[in-house]
Amino acid sequence: GVTYDAKSIVVFNIMDDDVLSNAGGSRLNNPVNCIRSNTFINSTNLEYAFLRLDTGAIQASAFQGCSNLKYVNLEHLTELRQFGGGSCFNNCKSLMVGEVLDLSNTKLCAISGTGTFNNVKLKGIILPNTVTDLGDWNLQGMSLESFVVPTGVTKISGSTFNDTKTLKTIYINNTLTSIS
Repeated sequence: GVTYDAKSIVVFNIMDDDVLSNAGGSRLNNPVNCIRSNTFINSTNLEYAFLRLDTGAIQASAFQGCSNLKYVNLEHLTELRQFGGGSCFNNCKSLMVGEVLDLSNTKLCAISGTGTFNNVKLKGIILPNTVTDLGDWNLQGMSLESFVVPTGVTKISGSTFNDTKTLKTIYINNTLTSIS
């Protein structure tokens, strides 16, 4: 991965050719639809990330250790399908502190791997019913007060909510068949 010194990054959907040439940039022929593993790992100066609206996946450790990251436009990523491999936002302790992350308008189907939101202090997270896999340790250490299990989820690992000391209520759907 690369450590970035910038406070903000913007991954554009469309950029005017004049803006590109004035900035010394060039047009990409292919869309950026995935934030790859370790892309911004330990970029502690990074505070804001504005990703392309067609971003489909955020891979393992993409933003891990970005301890000053306050905001990523996740709720606007309607094409988001997967947090892959885990630790995507591990130890992003400033990310949306005390807020509710609403991903219900995304196409998210899996939070695979482990530790995706480990130690992120979200008060709540709303997942779409298309989610079928919550993975292991992915909500560990969050400041969740309540959680609604999406109807697509049929099993929950015993470690999914590990160390979520503020969690008072889990709303379980009638499609859930296993809690291990």
